[in-house]
Amino acid sequence: MVKSTHKRALDTAASQVLQSASSFLMTLGFAHFLLPQEFGILSGIWLVWMLVLSMNRTVFAEQLLAQGVGHSSKGYAEFSVLWISSLLIVTGIAVVGVQAWSVLPGAVFVALFIAADSIRYWTMATGELRVFAVRTSLTALELVRFLLAAGFLWLSLGFPLVPGLAWTALLPGIVWLIPAMPGFRRLRYRHAWTYLRRRGTFEAFMTTQFLTVTAASQLLPMLALPAFGAAQFGGLRLTQSLVSPAALVGTAFQPALIALFAEKTARRQRVRLLLGAVAGFSLFSGLIVAGGILGVELTGHYWIPEGQHDAVDDLLLPSLVAVAFIVVGQPGGALLRVLRWGGLSLAGQAGGVAAGIILVLVVLGRDEASITLFAWALSGGQAVTVILTYALIFLRLVRSSAAQPGEASGDMSSRPFLMQSEEE
Repeated sequence: MVKSTHKRALDTAASQVLQSASSFLMTLGFAHFLLPQEFGILSGIWLVWMLVLSMNRTVFAEQLLAQGVGHSSKGYAEFSVLWISSLLIVTGIAVVGVQAWSVLPGAVFVALFIAADSIRYWTMATGELRVFAVRTSLTALELVRFLLAAGFLWLSLGFPLVPGLAWTALLPGIVWLIPAMPGFRRLRYRHAWTYLRRRGTFEAFMTTQFLTVTAASQLLPMLALPAFGAAQFGGLRLTQSLVSPAALVGTAFQPALIALFAEKTARRQRVRLLLGAVAGFSLFSGLIVAGGILGVELTGHYWIPEGQHDAVDDLLLPSLVAVAFIVVGQPGGALLRVLRWGGLSLAGQAGGVAAGIILVLVVLGRDEASITLFAWALSGGQAVTVILTYALIFLRLVRSSAAQPGEASGDMSSRPFLMQSEEE
């Protein structure tokens, strides 16, 4: 049983590493297919969709892992189909409305990418994945998508001016729809509303967070669009996209962390696990910064689009620092999901966003404002978010331990986990 659990954890982590690598290759491909201004427009669309992805994971998908699938699985599937399809239609209307035809393939791809992520979490929770009735693994399917993404990048490097070739992005986009197709025929969508009505205070807090402070945080880079122009905004988003796989590698361990925290019912166990995980992820984030700088310095001239080398050089370090703090924050995020401390998560995010907005306004108010200083301001806001959230987590854990003296004798460890979560 333990061996099977470890195998599933490794499969999940490996699949998410491949997912991030595929996203990296697709971003590079579109950066070669599109002009800098066009890539800047597509980057704005992707920012909104990445907000949707983060919200889907935190509010809905990760709860399948933390609390079990149960009766929620069908409602989750039906709601996801309706939600993502509706957003895709709105995105298509917006792109057509502004006559940005060149970015339409990228907009469709990112919608399919978010749909695939929802399906992946459902299969992670159920432990069942079949393609044409043949049982397979998450990693195998992600490997197929990675190879298709590599093919897309190869086409963009070899034939960047061929009209319509960007639509080949749909091939890696639809990979995860194949195992889900048999289930689509069985969906009747009557469970979607029931599923939403059964969401609790945690989901309410997290939805509020994503529609307010998280939205402000993830969309804050768009202030660079009117301040510095589409080309420089495109350079910022390209650099952030180049380093984002490192953050996604960090999140690859999030499902396993959620499962570990869910198993630890005593607070001292959770504190011990949290401290160890923070130390490990901090070391990993340092390696990300050093490795990212070295990798781009040695190989960037081979794959960074022409005309974007200077922008990447200037923006690489602040973008990597922001990613490093995202990685360090993963253990705290996992604990928040398990304990369902939505209010605490909202408070930490709000403080960090406030700091980020202040830093950005200070930069934009300077006569010598630059896109590089703007990127450092964004990194500062991310750092404050992580530091403040951890301060609130440890303060809550210390107060909870003082209020529950019976834990030392093992009283808490014998009580059901869900009961503890509700009381906390």
